[in-house]
Amino acid sequence: MGIHEGIGYNIDVAEPELVIGDDGKSRALVERVTVGQKSTTWVRFLEGSLNGFIRFERSGIDDWFEDGALFAGIKNPYKRIDPATVWRHIIVKVDGEKVAETNVAVLLNETGLKETYYIPATSIENWGSVEKSGLRTVCPYKGEAWYLSLTVKGKKHENLIWYYQYPTHESAAAQGLISFYNKDGVDILVDGVKI
Repeated sequence: MGIHEGIGYNIDVAEPELVIGDDGKSRALVERVTVGQKSTTWVRFLEGSLNGFIRFERSGIDDWFEDGALFAGIKNPYKRIDPATVWRHIIVKVDGEKVAETNVAVLLNETGLKETYYIPATSIENWGSVEKSGLRTVCPYKGEAWYLSLTVKGKKHENLIWYYQYPTHESAAAQGLISFYNKDGVDILVDGVKI
């Protein structure tokens, strides 16, 4: 079908391959698209109960947008997220050293998980000890998480902090706020009580 020029890359849509059944009827089209150095293949069904559906390998796609939002999986109708702004004194310590402190946070309660505090990024005491990580993960309830690493006392803690730059609508209250993994070596104190 040809090569089309995009902004800084080429898009190549290959000629579809027709799949014929044993009865001689057209059953599906195998289509392939290449954008820059990446390509993916999918099957478009033309007959039967899958008529009109497309089958593709998720691994061949960088991002999937559905109704303008990043699609990360099907949501469980029995799971929910409730955000609440709270005014509490929160201190985060890593290896015994205070790395963040604030008096305001967004508390996200997510069905089946421990509550998570999201604090302003300005709460970090030493931004010179923070660096961006290449890790990104996606949650259907919160969106795409970006990660930061933190160096404390000469030890680098990989992907210790995460944030949602563009969260889903139900987690919008946490946009741009950061959270720390509550694991060994990390103490999160809320009004003086370790959580």
